[in-house]
Amino acid sequence: MKNFQLAVLPGDGIGNEVMTAILPVFEQLGLKLDIKFGDIGWEFWKTEGNPVPLRTWELIEQSNAVLLGAITSKPKGQAILELNASMNPSEHEYISPVIQLRQKLGLYANVRPVFSLPNNPTQICDEMNMTVIRENTEGLYAGFDFSPIPDELMDFISKNKQSQSFWDLEKPEDGALAFRLMTKKGTERIINFAFQWADKNGYDLVTWVDKPNVMRKSGQFAIDILESVAQKYPHIRYETQNVDATAMWMVKDPGRYGVIVSENQFGDILSDLGAGLMGGLGFA
Repeated sequence: MKNFQLAVLPGDGIGNEVMTAILPVFEQLGLKLDIKFGDIGWEFWKTEGNPVPLRTWELIEQSNAVLLGAITSKPKGQAILELNASMNPSEHEYISPVIQLRQKLGLYANVRPVFSLPNNPTQICDEMNMTVIRENTEGLYAGFDFSPIPDELMDFISKNKQSQSFWDLEKPEDGALAFRLMTKKGTERIINFAFQWADKNGYDLVTWVDKPNVMRKSGQFAIDILESVAQKYPHIRYETQNVDATAMWMVKDPGRYGVIVSENQFGDILSDLGAGLMGGLGFA
């Protein structure tokens, strides 16, 4: 029987220390693993202009699974400054390795269980058992982030009547623009995943978290999909909740939640909040 091939990508900083602690666990479990190490992270951006070299993608393609350590990401200006002096900055663009992995490999569901641990004085509640599920490939993190603002988007803004009275934006260099992309396919599959997770793990409530009272059109777009998917799971309750309210109630009454599912940015924040409720990212 062929051994299970595991690509180990230690990453940056503490990622290497974490791998040193994790790999002996596999040995103790007696698992038949063919472990191969790969290159990823900030050092390879600085020296090669690519935080995920082609050889790493080839290793991933040959492997059954990937074990990824911590990754460093920095703003555009700092990334350019840290490139090797022999490299032309105009020929390289830094894209977070984590985002590359999620989008290229279709890793759309980030699953973060949040539960009480016995004899854990750092957790905020002794009676919590929820899962935060974050959409991982689109939303505000889809990559549509601009500064200066492209001319075609300047034209779009100028045709918006609100811009005449609210925004002092005369030329592209006067602003920056980011927008969230929510597709029907992406939203359907993450909400479907959330209900399937609830069904499989005995949760009776799915909470879709967004900000539909402010982002009205995209918010309603997602709610319509939520209501359609929910019809397939009549035994599971569902609700829509504003993200700010969810953050408050996760702290005040975390035991009320089952599965929390959200688009990329809000899910990013709430999943780390959930880790904090357990006592920190290390526990999570």
